[in-house]
Amino acid sequence: MQRLFLSKMNSYYFILLFVFLFAIMSTFRFPNIMETNYPFVYLPGFNPDRNAQNFEYLDPKKAQIVISSTTTNDCSKTIQLSKFTAKNSEHNQVFFIESSGKPYFDGRQSCSVESAAIKSGLVSKVLFKSANLDLSNSKTLCEIYYNYKNVEFYHVDFAELFLDTPAEGMEKRVDKVVSHGLSHYSDLARMALVYKYGGVYLDLDILVLRSLVHMKNSIVLESAKPAILMSESDQSCAIPEKTQRALKINPGQLHFEKGHPFPRAVLSYVNKHYNHKKDERDQAGPKSSSQTAKQLYGLKELLNMKVVSPEGNFTMLPDFTFMPASFSRIREELWPKKARSPAEWNDLFRCSLAVHFHSNVFAKLKVTRNPKKDFLSFLGPMLCPRSYLHVEEF
Repeated sequence: MQRLFLSKMNSYYFILLFVFLFAIMSTFRFPNIMETNYPFVYLPGFNPDRNAQNFEYLDPKKAQIVISSTTTNDCSKTIQLSKFTAKNSEHNQVFFIESSGKPYFDGRQSCSVESAAIKSGLVSKVLFKSANLDLSNSKTLCEIYYNYKNVEFYHVDFAELFLDTPAEGMEKRVDKVVSHGLSHYSDLARMALVYKYGGVYLDLDILVLRSLVHMKNSIVLESAKPAILMSESDQSCAIPEKTQRALKINPGQLHFEKGHPFPRAVLSYVNKHYNHKKDERDQAGPKSSSQTAKQLYGLKELLNMKVVSPEGNFTMLPDFTFMPASFSRIREELWPKKARSPAEWNDLFRCSLAVHFHSNVFAKLKVTRNPKKDFLSFLGPMLCPRSYLHVEEF
């Protein structure tokens, strides 16, 4: 009888212990491969949002049912754009630049702007070299123009933008360049914008996955070798500082506060070394940013790190923050030959804030409309649903 009593008591205490342990374990969150982790966890002061959404297959037809009924706007208009000035600037802003002179942009560019409107947490300032916006040339542009209040379109006068910066007057030399002048305008304008007004700049071939509000005085490295994360076992996106050695800085995505010395120094470097007779693409791009970082801060190598200096602090972020696929592997990773599941796509994107897909090189790779076969078909219905209504323009 006593043994039976003790046996029941042991069972009772075992159950209590199990309930107690279960209660404790339920409050502890084990890392999960499908959770969204941010890449800056090794930087002080950054609080990652581990509850951000994961990406799943979304039937574009279902998305169209929700949004297509509201698309009743006049897309035959030509809009005269106001000139961007200081009064149009605000604290939380992201800049895009269309420097070719076209009064519209294509479907993939629309998708980039729309993804920023949905995900970045910032107000998008889209600056056109053209003084007009022709909605009749692009259904995707028309969708963005009428349906997103946090996307604003402006005309940019490069000569006026360069005033009061080290690039002042450079438009006279850039106009003489035969092949790459438009690219040089874009390279100079992004640095002038963040120097004069502060904010994020993104190329028009970047698909935003997550909030960019935590970016501060940051620029992204481009490396030939993938970064080694601190722990693959717990799916952490942390990377020890100074462990990724970069080929160069990629200024296609950056943030600087107004008046920061880095973008000013880049403009000074370009002004000093610019030779319109060379007609070289990289006179104002990655090479200039890379050399400026080395010279201004006395760096021998470009490494993922936070640079602390009287010249102004800034962070060089590892490449995967904006390039989950390195440049040499974009075709293989973003347009894979083997069908990909949502879990496999999420694993590729889990440590990235955005996807820089370098449309200038890979524009001929088609959007298949099969979410298992290319990243735009997978992410498009979620991140740029209105643009994806007209995927034929991609």
